[in-house]
Amino acid sequence: MKRGFTLIELLIVVAISALISALSILYSHTGQDQVTLSVEAAKISQLILQAKNLAISTYSGTGQTSCAYGVVFNFGAQNYSLFNYSPPLNAAGHCPSAASTTAVAADTIKEYAVSSWQLPISPGVVMQNSAPDTLTLVLFYPPLPVTFISRDGGASFLTPGLTSKVYLQTRNGSASAQISVSPGGQVDFN
Repeated sequence: MKRGFTLIELLIVVAISALISALSILYSHTGQDQVTLSVEAAKISQLILQAKNLAISTYSGTGQTSCAYGVVFNFGAQNYSLFNYSPPLNAAGHCPSAASTTAVAADTIKEYAVSSWQLPISPGVVMQNSAPDTLTLVLFYPPLPVTFISRDGGASFLTPGLTSKVYLQTRNGSASAQISVSPGGQVDFN
């Protein structure tokens, strides 16, 4: 006498297979979101360090079109940009001193390059502007460079000694990352 599978045995196998498939899909999306978050944090950190390196390497003091370099974050549009800081030059054709820089006017922020202007945050990741120490603009003024940190988009700079952060989170809230910039220009992310 030959016996086959019963209908209940087949339903149990199908249910277990569906459960395993659903779990594997869920975990693969969570893992993918965490990788995307890490990559985005690394890209933002790299852009901030690029602004700092540009401030050091391209400084000549006279006749230059850019006095400093920085990164600005647009939370509404969910993008960020590397920019040239181009304030009016003084009578001698020099950039104003770092000591006289107290704010960044919108018309002094110039596009550095198309490839580094209004870079969108990766899908699945969100920049958050809810913490009081959220970084909105960082400016590196040569030749040292002096680091200017703003939490209000450049309307004013913080007093020395305050570190600010860019907060990133996956859209589903499963993971988060922070990029911190210290007054000395040190960039860390985790």
